[in-house]
Amino acid sequence: MSRIIRTSRHSLKFTNPGKKQSLHIFLEEYRTAVQRYIDFLWNNRIEWKENRILDVQNDFLDCPRMLDYKIISFETKLSARALSSSVTQACGIVQSKTKRLQKLLWIIEKLKEEDSRKARLTQKRKEKELQEIRKALARPILSENFKAELSSKNIVLQENKGSSFDQWLLLGSVGLFNGKKLFPVKNHRHSKKLEKKGFKRLGSFLLSKDSVEIRWGKEVEKRDFGETIGCDSGVNSVISFSNQENSEEIRVNGWTYSEAVKLLSRKKKGSKNFHRTESLRRCVLNGTINYLLDSGILSNVKQVNLEDNSKLKYKKRTSLYLSRHAYGDIRKKINMVCEELGVRVSLSFSGYKSQRCSACGWTQKSNRKGKGSLCKKCACVIDADINAARNNALDLEFLDFSLVKERGQNLSGFYWGEMLGMEPRVPSLDQVKAGYFGIS
Repeated sequence: MSRIIRTSRHSLKFTNPGKKQSLHIFLEEYRTAVQRYIDFLWNNRIEWKENRILDVQNDFLDCPRMLDYKIISFETKLSARALSSSVTQACGIVQSKTKRLQKLLWIIEKLKEEDSRKARLTQKRKEKELQEIRKALARPILSENFKAELSSKNIVLQENKGSSFDQWLLLGSVGLFNGKKLFPVKNHRHSKKLEKKGFKRLGSFLLSKDSVEIRWGKEVEKRDFGETIGCDSGVNSVISFSNQENSEEIRVNGWTYSEAVKLLSRKKKGSKNFHRTESLRRCVLNGTINYLLDSGILSNVKQVNLEDNSKLKYKKRTSLYLSRHAYGDIRKKINMVCEELGVRVSLSFSGYKSQRCSACGWTQKSNRKGKGSLCKKCACVIDADINAARNNALDLEFLDFSLVKERGQNLSGFYWGEMLGMEPRVPSLDQVKAGYFGIS
């Protein structure tokens, strides 16, 4: 069993001016308290358990998850419960920073090793690494848009059936005002959908000046039955699964995903039209993926092998159309849906999989031409996106792509991997690395 967390954001725009002012005063006082705790954790040596020390200045980066709020004393109007929440949030902020620092310290050691071996390290890379280090070493400073992370000790949601509002947000035990402050909250489509899916409201809230974010939790058991399928995200077809026959473009509110992306690529980044069109693209993306997944395509699936595009880098001459395609959003959406269904998601490198024939294993650059895929060996004709998805479904051995590129094997072609039902003459990975170019 694993627990998954979701968040629903609710506006506080229905709150009257007096209550809004009280909320702003509380958030400012709370932000000041969190910043004080951060400063203390960052500048002092703390041995919070035996042989567990936090001392950022001397690279002891073992940060606790929580501390007693009495570890320091300062003048504040907040209650003990509010201070307890503030020191816990401060620990979380410092902990996330120290984890990044640990990673960067490891990078520094690697750079030193490379320098000792007189490796060719460009000045640009050195400067980039140093900038990241300087940024990470800086003490966290909270912005004015800071959100307070509170528990049920400070906030309670009370059902309200006799009013136009669905719930009342009761903010109390904060020490700034007598009694509890009530803030009206309305449910919306997203929160109702979470409740319908079996999510239960947790006692954790993220409070800001304009909204409150409510967290929902659900226990999900991972599937131990079904098949393993592959998934490919393309330019025209948002996602294609290996258990499909053909990929198709789906219209949501009169738009396909490629049309929405093309429209977004013509907008100036940061403008109102850009943000409006970005919302349209997100809406079309969610609608398209929901349509495919609601058709029962994952009903008998235990694992989805998804191509990993997280390290995809765009060059200067890359078209805006491709750079606005948001492969990260596609991957995130699929991960969320699979997580709720108990389906495992495995990421795999996508290199050369669109050029490989899923029927015979022949890999050649000219195999892939536009929407269709025609194998130069077995003459198999298949939808290019479905072909890539079926290759993703397989546990193919990882190739040394530098050797493939150096020898031009993707131009002249080679067999990649041993498929069921193939003849024994298909080479192994070692033979491919040795320069085997396939059957003449």
